Amino acid sequence: MIRRISSMTAGIAVSLAATGAFAQQASAEATATMPAAAGGGFGRSGQLALSVDRLFGFAHSSTKEEPDVPNPATTTTTATEFSLIGRLPVSAYQVPRLGVDYFLADNISVGGSITFFTVSSEAKIESAAGSATTDLPTVTTFLIAPRVGYALMFSDMFGIWPRGGITFFSRKVSQQNFNAGTGGTTEQTDSVNGFSLTVEVPFIISPVEHIGITIAPTLDFPITGSGSREETGQPTVDSTVKTTDFGISAGLLTWF
Repeated sequence: MIRRISSMTAGIAVSLAATGAFAQQASAEATATMPAAAGGGFGRSGQLALSVDRLFGFAHSSTKEEPDVPNPATTTTTATEFSLIGRLPVSAYQVPRLGVDYFLADNISVGGSITFFTVSSEAKIESAAGSATTDLPTVTTFLIAPRVGYALMFSDMFGIWPRGGITFFSRKVSQQNFNAGTGGTTEQTDSVNGFSLTVEVPFIISPVEHIGITIAPTLDFPITGSGSREETGQPTVDSTVKTTDFGISAGLLTWF
């Protein structure tokens, strides 16, 4: 009887061990087939991601301007450009920016991007009468864009990080105009600012752990915007300005 019980006990123990080993193997296989949170752990709760967005890429923008006067003449300006690092883009939305995002939970991020960009230059004209120096337009751009996102990596190297939010931008262009009537110059300042809904869908390529390259289709759709022109001796002209911008841009990404 004792021998029979011992045999039964040994059989049960072997069965339980085999069942446990099978369960562990099945769990490991299931985990292996699930999408990773992100390559190198990207997208996990508590992580901080730093990025440089819209370093360069292709963009198309359309700006509609309507002066705040009776019977206004509406002007629509379109621009298609390939912007490079260090080159001031036509569209304020395509200026390179620094991004900071924090993952509140696995895959879910909150953060934003910000930029400040100013360019000033001058031209020197030499002729038989002598040389003269004139200031070229000074362009100043400020932009801030809070956002939320959802990061999902399909492997250690490839993933996607859709993000959406609101963008505010302000751009000012100051220049001197020659007045043929007086022989002097006048100061002219054109200002424009606006809010837009922004959607970005960066594709992430991570050849090295904790470092990635982003390639992102982008869309900035206007909510509201305004502009003004101020010139010495002239009344200020206000206007409603709305810019729609879409394109595809590249950037860099790291996370901790």
